Amino acid sequence: MIASPRAFAAAATLAALVAPRPAAGAEPVKVTVPMTVTAPADASCARCHDKTRAPALKRKVVHAPFRPSTGCGSCHKPHGPGEKGGLVAPQVQLCRRCHLGADLGRANVHSIIEGDGCTACHAPHASDHPKLLTEPAQALCGNCHGDLAPKHGGLAVEGKSCLPCHTPHSSSH
Repeated sequence: MIASPRAFAAAATLAALVAPRPAAGAEPVKVTVPMTVTAPADASCARCHDKTRAPALKRKVVHAPFRPSTGCGSCHKPHGPGEKGGLVAPQVQLCRRCHLGADLGRANVHSIIEGDGCTACHAPHASDHPKLLTEPAQALCGNCHGDLAPKHGGLAVEGKSCLPCHTPHSSSH
């Protein structure tokens, strides 16, 4: 369901979608991402899922729709005990409902997104790494991209050097 202008305005101020929690005494980090999808609140999810949600809510980065126990319907279909709750749309389409940045719309989309979807690199609910990554960016890149010297003119590639030159979601080249 597309948000009404009022709901959209309220959701647009939603902070900490993927912002890490600040260190004690530090100024809070605010990230504002307009939410383009809303769903009816359903507190019934909390009856079964609150015990498993609690540890995730303590992680450094928590996805905004996951924070309230009534946000499940933004991504998940309701389900009964013993049933697996499916997504309301195919994963990549679901994520792109809210995550509309230009980095997802270039001509050449990273094959992992089209193949395994966003959760190949991002945790859907919570993470201890920025941007809900499942592990540090360099480790993620290294999982698929091994011997890089031949692709970099024979030069050794060291440390945190992928992201200054490469965009992880898509490219114009």
